[in-house]
Amino acid sequence: QSRLPTASLPPHPSRHTLPPGLPPNCFLPWPAGEQQTSVSFTAHPQDQADSMEQHSVIVPDTETQTSGPIRRNANNANVVLSVREGCRTVYESFRNGAMVSPGGACLGWRPLDPNGDAGPYVFMTYNEVLSRIDAVHNALVTRNAVLVW
Repeated sequence: QSRLPTASLPPHPSRHTLPPGLPPNCFLPWPAGEQQTSVSFTAHPQDQADSMEQHSVIVPDTETQTSGPIRRNANNANVVLSVREGCRTVYESFRNGAMVSPGGACLGWRPLDPNGDAGPYVFMTYNEVLSRIDAVHNALVTRNAVLVW
């Protein structure tokens, strides 16, 4: 049973009803050519909490003192977090690759010849990519453009 709020909408209620499947918080604009106004549908906070519990699950052991738990789509709750222990983010995976294979191919592209045809792949090694990352980071820090923790 839906607990979405109802609203009386002048002048054409049939053209301003909340379509099925929209989230409890959404904006619906008036039809073209009519007064430029919008109507906001907002559910009670408890309705939102109930909806969150129905559509997501908490990933165990992910809550910290400074952040709440990670939530996953309830339909995909058992997704594989990592193919390698300790690599849960793209950054951690990159650092792991650099540790395992510092001289290995990391970042590749196909340069174009003067006719615009793609040539063979050219790769930078993990160490070369790390060197570029460090150079960009240092430039940002030098210019006070990045917060250093």
